[in-house]
Amino acid sequence: MAVASRLVKTDFSRHAAKQQLDKNLNKKIGTEYNFRRFNAGGLVLAVLLLAGLSASYEGSAAPLMKVTPDGGYGTPITPPTGLPEIELTDEQGNPMQLADLTGHPTLLFFGFTHCPHICPTTLSMLRGIRGRLPESVAEQLQVWLISVDPMRDSPEQLKTYLANFGAGFHGATADLGVLVPLFQQLGIGYSYKADEQGGGYDVGHTTTIFLLNNEARLSRVYTAPHDVTELLGSLSSILN
Repeated sequence: MAVASRLVKTDFSRHAAKQQLDKNLNKKIGTEYNFRRFNAGGLVLAVLLLAGLSASYEGSAAPLMKVTPDGGYGTPITPPTGLPEIELTDEQGNPMQLADLTGHPTLLFFGFTHCPHICPTTLSMLRGIRGRLPESVAEQLQVWLISVDPMRDSPEQLKTYLANFGAGFHGATADLGVLVPLFQQLGIGYSYKADEQGGGYDVGHTTTIFLLNNEARLSRVYTAPHDVTELLGSLSSILN
């Protein structure tokens, strides 16, 4: 009994220490990160950051999107809806908005360059799908990684990282406060967790893929887990 009691106390102490690491990380980033472009959403996010640096906007007062299931893979948005006009910086260091992504279909994915598993796996999957589409379609389809870790994901970092996936892959970053309207509309959630071994941090995030049509309007949503064959079939049908 004494040994079991000591083990329980040890496990509890480790759990408490991990919670304190997360709390300290949240406070550190929440107070030190520079929100250069505060707006109403940014102020709301700042409060969330200081309270724990995690957010989920599902069920918020975001503009409603009409979902009309059509029996296909993914969820269609009808009619396709525009996305918030927010200022981003692409991997080349150029200012941009999502509304600029016209004239071609676009897949949006939210992640970060230090992601150990989900992001490289998802982006590799999309590279494979893009390679199996008809050449004329693949050349038009762009994949954009929107960073949920702008503290580390500079344009230069995004450019270096995305070079691993080849042509057609791009990235964009912005202060977290600026991204609030986009997170809110799309239901993007994220959370930061301290790495007690390496001293850094990891980011948990939504793994949904969003399809924008040629007018840069949201037209379909693919939630995880992703079926490669079904996703390829859906994109082939829609984009051909």
